Amino acid sequence: MAEHRRPMIFLLACLVPCQAAEAWGSLHDGLQAWEAFKFDTDFTYEVTVGQPPKTVFSYPHKTTFNNKSQHSQLEAPHNPKFNINIVSKTGAKTELLRNVTTPHVAAILGSQDPGATQGKGSVSREHLLAQGGGLTLPGLLEAAGAKPKKGDKWQILRDAVDVWASLQFDVNFTVNIGTAEGTLFTYTKGSTGMHTRLPGASLSKWPAALMISGLVADGTLSYDDKANKHLKWWASDPKDPRSNITLRHFLTFQSGYMKDGHAPLKCMLPSADYLTCAEGLYKNQKLGAPPGTSFAYLSCHLQFAGAMAVAATGLSPDKLFQKYLYGPLDMTETTWTPLKNPQMATGITTTGSDFEKMMHKMLSYEFLGKKVLDEMERDWSAPPVSPSGDGWFGHYGMGHWFDCIGYAAGQEAGASAPLTEFCLGESIQAGPGAYAYFPLIDRKRGYYFQIVVAEDSSCRSEIPEYLRVIAKPVVDAIIEGTPIDDKHLLSRMGGLVLREITDIYNYIPPQCKPRALEWPPVAEEMSPQGIVI
Repeated sequence: MAEHRRPMIFLLACLVPCQAAEAWGSLHDGLQAWEAFKFDTDFTYEVTVGQPPKTVFSYPHKTTFNNKSQHSQLEAPHNPKFNINIVSKTGAKTELLRNVTTPHVAAILGSQDPGATQGKGSVSREHLLAQGGGLTLPGLLEAAGAKPKKGDKWQILRDAVDVWASLQFDVNFTVNIGTAEGTLFTYTKGSTGMHTRLPGASLSKWPAALMISGLVADGTLSYDDKANKHLKWWASDPKDPRSNITLRHFLTFQSGYMKDGHAPLKCMLPSADYLTCAEGLYKNQKLGAPPGTSFAYLSCHLQFAGAMAVAATGLSPDKLFQKYLYGPLDMTETTWTPLKNPQMATGITTTGSDFEKMMHKMLSYEFLGKKVLDEMERDWSAPPVSPSGDGWFGHYGMGHWFDCIGYAAGQEAGASAPLTEFCLGESIQAGPGAYAYFPLIDRKRGYYFQIVVAEDSSCRSEIPEYLRVIAKPVVDAIIEGTPIDDKHLLSRMGGLVLREITDIYNYIPPQCKPRALEWPPVAEEMSPQGIVI
C-alpha cells in the first residue's frame, strides 16, 4: 500500500508546530470518509483545548485565525488536554466516531502524524488500537446500521460480508475458511464463487515457490544450491558476487537484484524457450546489493529459481507444475501462462477451490512435509536485511509474506524495521496479489482463510486487505470460543484506524477510475520477463 499525500486543508494556529497542518488534514479526510459511507450524514465535529476552550479544528468548517496576537494566545504545551464535541443532526450515535478519532487527535496534539504509514512522526496501528482507535467488525455493522440476523456462530461474518458488499467496498467475492479437517465456512457475494477462474498476478508467487520447493522435498534441489550448479551460463568466478547466489536467496527475494530486467522481445512469444529467456534476462540485469543483504519484491527471483528447477530436472515448466503442484494437490482449474515460458511470479489463473486444496494440504503438512514448510515460513528478511519488507504487508518468507499489516508505522526505520512482537508471535503466512485476492494460513489456530476476488488494479485492489484486518480476529474468536467484542478484537489488531478508513474511501469510485480487468496485465505493469505486482 502506498502512503497517500493529503492536502493541507486548514490554516491552523500554532498550537502545535505548523507542519502539523497535514496531520489535521488526515482527520478531515477520515471524517469525510465517515460521512461518505453514511455512518453519519449530518454532523459537526470540534476539537477544543484550554480554558476557556479554544477551537483548533472543526468539521465541516475550516478553522482560521487571522490575528497574530490570537495565534500567540493559543500556544499550548506539548500534548495538551483536549475535548471533542460531536453533534449529530440525524440522531446517530456519536460514541463510535469519538472512540475511533480520539487517539488520532491525541497523536496530532503530540506533534505526530497519525495519517502517515511509516517514518518519523508516524503512529503504529498497535498504539492507536490500544487506545480504542479502531473500527472493528461489530463496529462496522453498528456504523452501517445493520441489524444482527439469527444464525449459527458464523452469522456475524455473513452479516459483515453483506455490509462490506452493500458499502461497495468489494462487490464480487467469496470468503472461505477451513481447517485440516475440511471447509468450515464459505460465503459468496455477487458473481465470484469458488470455481470462478481468476487472474492472480502476485498470487502466483506462493504456489510457484511451493512447486519449486517440491524439488527440495524430493532431493532434486537444495535451498543452498548455488545457481551456477545447475545453470551453465551463471557466473562461477568467486570474485563475481553473483556466483554466491543460492536457491534460498531467490525464494526469499534476497538475490541482490534490486530492479527487474527485460528478456529479449522474442520471449514474449508463447513458443519461447524458458531457459533461453532466463539467460537473456540474466544478461540484461545488474546486481544491486550483495546476496542475502537486501529484500526486493521482484519477479526475476522466481524466474531464475524456476530456471534452476528446469535445468535440474530437464522438465519444461508446465510439466514441473503438473508433477510438483497440480498433481499432488488435485488442482484441476489452475494454469500458468504462457504455457512453456510462464511468468513464475505473476502468470497464474486459478480458482478459490484449487487454492483451498493447496492451503488445506499445506495446513495438514500432507503437501511437502513439515521440514520444508517450516523452512519456507520463517521471517527470512528480518534485520539486518535492509530493506526487510515493503513497510506494509510485512517481511518475507519464501514466495509469500510473513504477515504484519502496517508494521512500519511508528518505526523510523520504515521498510527496514523489525516486525512487531505481536506479528512474530502470530506467525501468519499470507500471499496476496495485485488483483486483491488474499489467502493466509494461521498455524497457531490451525486454519486457512481466503478472500477470493479479482479487483480492478486501479480501483478496490487495496481494499480486501482491510476485510482481512477486521475479519480474521473474529474468525480467531469463533474458532477459539473467545468473546467477540471491541476490547478483545482491538487487542488482536482487529480494527481499522482512521487512516485506513480514508484509504478505503480513496480506492472506491468515484475517487478512483475503474478500468476493465485485463489478463495478461497491461503493458505498463508487465515486461517480457520481469514484473513487480
